[in-house]
Amino acid sequence: LLASEIPFSSVFAQNDQMAVGAIRALRDAGLRVPQDISIFGYDDIPLASYFDPPLTTIRQPMNEFGRHGAQLLIDAVQNPKHELKQVRLNAQIIKRDSCAPPRQ
Repeated sequence: LLASEIPFSSVFAQNDQMAVGAIRALRDAGLRVPQDISIFGYDDIPLASYFDPPLTTIRQPMNEFGRHGAQLLIDAVQNPKHELKQVRLNAQIIKRDSCAPPRQ
């Protein structure tokens, strides 16, 4: 992306570790986060708030995923003909210092 001629103002990384790698690559290219490019991670790993800058990220409700997944599995084992149900769990944006409003 850095080698392309395509202008961009932000990066949404697939996970927080990739976001940290993106921050390093941007710095190596002489760019500043978030002044030049905003970085957004995914996972909210425990160290995300300690990165420089602290990483804006998405936190998933992992305990709820486990609880609902286990219950769905128990239901399927106890009643193989039960109707499948969809469960939607909300993720949370954790705003920290790696994102800024888009530049004009």
